[in-house]
Order: sequence, then structure tokens, then C-alpha cells
Amino acid sequence: MNFFRRHPERLFIVPNPDGYWPSPSSGIFGIGAGGQARCIQLILKEMGVEIEPIYLGKPHAAIYEHTLYELERRFGVLPEPERILMLGDSLASDVRGANRAGFTSALVLTGITTPEMAANADGEFRPGLIFDSIA
Repeated sequence: MNFFRRHPERLFIVPNPDGYWPSPSSGIFGIGAGGQARCIQLILKEMGVEIEPIYLGKPHAAIYEHTLYELERRFGVLPEPERILMLGDSLASDVRGANRAGFTSALVLTGITTPEMAANADGEFRPGLIFDSIA
């Protein structure tokens, strides 16, 4: 926070907007990068410093655009986006991001998303495929 108080013009780059993340082994939750960023942003705002985070991770486009770039750079091929499978456990970040990018979205039911939540998902939150596990 002190850095941004002195340099509010600098970029505030955050890996993802996730507010929290679950620990499958313990069942407790931790504060995600997005939650921490919004806390910093709010405190700075109280101090009169306005900053806006730039999110690079899911569901934002940058990570998917970079995926396409890397596929072409490394393998010399740029597949149609729908031929790329994005597998994740979150409707809000993994599935929504993949659907926005035109990738095939797949949801794995590992605890973040319940079968009921997956069944009720619609629009850009609806997964193309659903798996119980990756084992």
C-alpha cells in the first residue's frame, strides 16, 4: 500500500480476481489474490489514492490470448479456439473465461462447484463438459 501511496501512477497487476480459494484437504478457505487486491484498493481509496487493478488471470481475456499466442509460437499452429479444452473447478473463473474466449469449457467437480451449482449454471457460466474428477 505504501508503494502505491507514493506511486499511484504505477500499474497494479493482479494474477486473478478470485476473492477466496478452498483447501480441499482442510476444508478451510483462504483469501485469494483478487480479495487481497480489493482490500488494498479500498484502503488506498480511504487514503485518497485511486488505483484500479489489472487482472491477468481467469476469467479475463489476457490469459486466453496469451495461450493462443504461446500455441502459435511454440508449435507453429493456431488452432480454432473451440478445439482448446479449458478444464477447471470454478464456474466463475474457469468456465466463464473459457466460454468468453470461445474455448471448450470443462468443469471438474472438486469441491468449489457442486453438482447442483453446475446443473443450474447458465449463459457464460454453463460448462460444455462436466467431470467428477480427473483421476
